[in-house]
This record gives sequence, structure tokens and C-alpha cells, in this order.
Amino acid sequence: TVYTPNGTLVNDTYYRSEELSASQKASHDQYCTTTYSQATLISSSTTTYNCHAYAWYMTEGGSAVWMGWTINPTNVYWLDGSYISTTGAATKVSYLSDNHSAVTTSTPNIFISKWGEYALMRHPKAHCPFDASSLKYMKKNDCREFFYPWGKVKKWLFLMKLIAFFLFAGLCQVSATAFGQR
Repeated sequence: TVYTPNGTLVNDTYYRSEELSASQKASHDQYCTTTYSQATLISSSTTTYNCHAYAWYMTEGGSAVWMGWTINPTNVYWLDGSYISTTGAATKVSYLSDNHSAVTTSTPNIFISKWGEYALMRHPKAHCPFDASSLKYMKKNDCREFFYPWGKVKKWLFLMKLIAFFLFAGLCQVSATAFGQR
């Protein structure tokens, strides 16, 4: 089971066994390095994880999984406030024109991403098999501890506690006014 940093379940996540033979891996790796000569192979082709798992989960300490078999899981990470859009220093990139995720590097416009069942590659942002015409840059939300002070608590539980606090505060004020203490 995979959760965002704010504790939201990331559906559509699977553990996959290796389905590629050694010769298929070699062929996939050769395709990546010859077709995309400006890219560098980091890790050999595998079916055990994909781009979303690498970018959003594995680089944060998670294990190899396949995320987003039927839907793009990227939205879960920013809709729950774990990550926010940025025009500054980003750590994650979502290819909005395609179903792809990447991580940034210290070199501008150079990303690392897993290419489906193909290899994990370091590449210029548009020198890959994915449409880079619309990119969304994101970084971890530094303020999430303020909004989620109990760690992996669901948002609705936090909101219920907040509502209960204000109701209690309002009742105390009404009680103090009724007894002439205000």
C-alpha cells in the first residue's frame, strides 16, 4: 500500500514481478541508448516499477511498485497538498501532455525518469519518448506540517477536529455571556 506524504492512499498501485528476459532487457537498453543518444542509462529495463513509482515513491524511500496502470497517480500527490506547483526549485515533474513523471537533477532541464518497462534514464527534458510540450514542476509542500500536524492523518479527521474546536470555543463564549461573565 502506497500513501502520499500527507497520508492519502495512492490507488492503482501494484507489485509486479520481472517479466523481461535478459535478452529483452539488453534489447530495450540498447534501444534507449541508441535512439536517445543524449540520454544516459542509469539502470536496466525492468517491469517491476515505472516512472510514477520512481518519481513519487521510490526516490522518497519506497520500494519498487507499478503506479498508475489505469490512471495517472500524479494528481493524488498535489491534490492532497503533499506537493505544490512551483516556478522555482522543483523536485518532481509531471508531463501533462503525456502520462509520465520525472525527477529533476542539479543540472537545469536534465531529468531522471523510468521509461515504462524500459530503462531508468538521465535525459534532457524533451529528449525522451514522452511529449514535453506541457510540464508541471512541483516540490514538496514545506507547510504541510502546519496543515497536517498529526502526520498521516486524513484531511477529514483534521477538519472534524478543527470544526469541533471552533464549536467548543463558540459554546464557551455563549456560556460566559449567559452567566454575565462577559
